[in-house]
Amino acid sequence: MRYIIIILSIAFIFNMKAAEASVLCKTKNGSAKIRDACKKMETEIDASQLGIRGPQGEPGPQGPQGVASALPPQQLECVSTVITGSPIDANSATYFDNPSCPNGYVATTPYCWTGAKGIYSQGSGFNSNVTTNKTYCAWQNTTNASQTVYGGNICCRVPANP
Repeated sequence: MRYIIIILSIAFIFNMKAAEASVLCKTKNGSAKIRDACKKMETEIDASQLGIRGPQGEPGPQGPQGVASALPPQQLECVSTVITGSPIDANSATYFDNPSCPNGYVATTPYCWTGAKGIYSQGSGFNSNVTTNKTYCAWQNTTNASQTVYGGNICCRVPANP
């Protein structure tokens, strides 16, 4: 009950105009004081953590109008590249670039595949080390024999307007 009375008292005080620049301070004995600044052995209390909230402010100005597209939405045209195989040496890790997309298409999704046991994908993504539109597959071979892994791309473009 005492806690509720303290919170209500604080809420009332914080709604007063004269207390707008004041802070709420916790004293050594645990009581709350309103001051211009807390004393050396006091701790400032964050009023928002007590559930005290001031009145809502005025709405801000209207933002600028967004730009509408003159083109209607269009479905992308997507194709898959050929799947290419790449050898990976026994007990090694490597990566390889997937086949390039046809002209006018952009690689959107690399895909990597193997059916061999003991071969683990180490990730795939877009190759930032080259200026072309390349993706890669990374692999780890934990077997004692050379294995083949496979990769390709899904490539898409916006169709030409009729």
